[in-house]
Amino acid sequence: MQDYPNLELMERVVRDITNLWSAGKTKDFLGIEPATLLVKAGWLDVEMKLGTKAPYYDSDKVRDFLVKLKAQSKADSSCADAAAPLARIAARCQCSLGELLRIIFDERLPLVADDPETAKFHDFRVSLADVRNVAATKEDAACTLSEAADLLSIDTQTVRALINCGHLGTVSPFSKRRQQRWRIVSHASIAEFDKQFISLKALSNLRGKMPNSISHQFAKANIFPVALKPKTQRIFRRCDVF
Repeated sequence: MQDYPNLELMERVVRDITNLWSAGKTKDFLGIEPATLLVKAGWLDVEMKLGTKAPYYDSDKVRDFLVKLKAQSKADSSCADAAAPLARIAARCQCSLGELLRIIFDERLPLVADDPETAKFHDFRVSLADVRNVAATKEDAACTLSEAADLLSIDTQTVRALINCGHLGTVSPFSKRRQQRWRIVSHASIAEFDKQFISLKALSNLRGKMPNSISHQFAKANIFPVALKPKTQRIFRRCDVF
């Protein structure tokens, strides 16, 4: 006898589908078009697409996002001139909307709206000075890929590999000056990494021996480098080599 879904499962499926909002309803509720901007920024997910490929969103997540904006906003006309819509601030800071929202939420930057209770996405404003102050602080705590490579005695490709596998942290790369967008590697993560790991090049310089000689010696002692992507430079755990 063929099995059919039980009543509980069917009710849950109906409830989940009922809870979905179309792109049009999501746009009307949030006041941003298209809502895919927030999907690309990582703040919303497309829960389902029908045959027309039209996206549908979880209404609870859409509501929660707007509630999060309202929780950091206030009705304050005194600073209205110093604040601007989020999209305009993102353009002024040469960053994506997602980067700006992450800074706003992580740093609890105050938002301004004429009426926070009824405000939609385009009604919220933030101070350009507040955002730039946070960006400047973050830049002081970060460096370029090349600078990180020099500090750790490796190449930039290896730095990227360390970032991708979580060994090195990054800082949101934006500021009022274009050239500082690339100051993204966290100094704190570099210092922490350097306490636990050392590159073959740094070991070679420290011991005054050729890298191949050190590698051969380590291999005989069953000491192997950290597993990274191909074509990256070799890095060892300090506890293994000292």
